[in-house]
Amino acid sequence: MDPRAEQEIVIDARPLSPWRLMPDLYRYRDLLFVIAQREIQVRYTQTTLGVVWALIQPLGNMLLAWFVFGKIAKLNTENLPYPLFCLMGTQVWTFFSGGFSNSSQSILSHSNIIGKLYFPRLILPLGVVVAAVMDLMIGMAFLTLCLLWFGYLPTWEGLFTLPFLILGLVIFTSGAGILGAALCSRFRDLRHVIPFLIQIGFFATPIVYSSKLIPEAYRLIFMWNPLCGYIETLRAIGFGLPISWPLFLGAFWISVSMWTVAAFIFQRMEHTMADSL
Repeated sequence: MDPRAEQEIVIDARPLSPWRLMPDLYRYRDLLFVIAQREIQVRYTQTTLGVVWALIQPLGNMLLAWFVFGKIAKLNTENLPYPLFCLMGTQVWTFFSGGFSNSSQSILSHSNIIGKLYFPRLILPLGVVVAAVMDLMIGMAFLTLCLLWFGYLPTWEGLFTLPFLILGLVIFTSGAGILGAALCSRFRDLRHVIPFLIQIGFFATPIVYSSKLIPEAYRLIFMWNPLCGYIETLRAIGFGLPISWPLFLGAFWISVSMWTVAAFIFQRMEHTMADSL
């Protein structure tokens, strides 16, 4: 056979299942951390306060909600300190809303390299969420100090549950971001809809109010939002209350299911992203 003869190379462009994609993501893990590091540097290196901004947003939201809903509306929090009650909700919401919004724009913001290099496009929204985890950890450390200041100590059950709560929150946020990134790459107008969806989600999630204030007829609908389960579980952990395991496990199951569906949709649309950008 003539070695100079042309060889036909066939590339299988069929999308992998979300879980078969994991080995490919693992091979490109260095790129994932490079993107996450770049997101952190862009966010903080040219700012005066640096990582303090990771505390300013949830604290600002907490103070505003405390004044409006705690002092004026006087919502019932069952004798729990409202600033801490609200801070737990705003901490979870700030991570989700920021991670979801930024990861949804990740494909569009990296359109200059999509058509030039091959790498799993899924790394782009995942890298944004990984970068946001640092903000979450800073916020959780500050929240722990506040709880200790007020004299609250988590139980051993709560300390065991907390890592799984953070994992579920990251899975849900990345799943929402993956789905948003896929849809925004195809339908550009959706990037203008996302802030509106985030605004609706704020009031549809028990951030500044207790889930027990939701009428019984609508409570099951609200519980389909995994953030409800994560916020209520975080409050149970922080205040040393009994954990509602059906609520937490249900939120975790919905998060994993959403991530799987979102990754599948992303893979179905990945091979046309370069053409639509």
